[in-house]
Amino acid sequence: MTAAMFDALEQDAVTELLNVAVSRSAAALSRMVGKPVAMSVPNVRILSRAEALNAIGGNRNTPLIAVGEQFSGPFSGRALLVFPEARSLHLVQAIVGDQLTLEEIADLEEDAMTEVGNVILNNCLSGIANMLGCRIEATLPHCFQGGVEQIFKRTIRGDDDGVILFMSIDFSIRDRDIGGFIILLLDLNAMSNLRSAIARYVDGVRRSLTDRESP
Repeated sequence: MTAAMFDALEQDAVTELLNVAVSRSAAALSRMVGKPVAMSVPNVRILSRAEALNAIGGNRNTPLIAVGEQFSGPFSGRALLVFPEARSLHLVQAIVGDQLTLEEIADLEEDAMTEVGNVILNNCLSGIANMLGCRIEATLPHCFQGGVEQIFKRTIRGDDDGVILFMSIDFSIRDRDIGGFIILLLDLNAMSNLRSAIARYVDGVRRSLTDRESP
């Protein structure tokens, strides 16, 4: 599906945009945990709903925790931050400290993950907006738990014509590997608008390079 949606140059531009956005998210999360945070280079794919279900977890019964919000701007959709529940507890523990047990942390999980999602998703979206020279606004985030099917039923209908800009990343916080997914749910019209914004961004980069090479 990636080839059908983006050409090679557009794919490179999307990857670069999300690299910058993820870097902003890492810096913001680092301030929350008070420790250096590294995020892997995002693996970016465009998937159907069924493919995204399989990418998140082959075991559909694996408990997940997700933070989601709607966003609007030149292109609109929904943004999700999704973790396996066990990894989300370790992320919360990195924030609140090791003095609390995992059982105690579980009581704080929803509020803490909502805040984490707010920080990561908003920094990701604002990073994309800054790079594209546009404005993106987001609603307040909501946190919910369940299996992968339940998560997607809350965010995208089975008959929706949406496509999914799917980004998987790994977090590293002082030797703690905490992997998660950032997912942008876009309908076909929003994807077309995103391509237009990316085309303008690519044209701007080309003009800048041409200007630098001109005597």
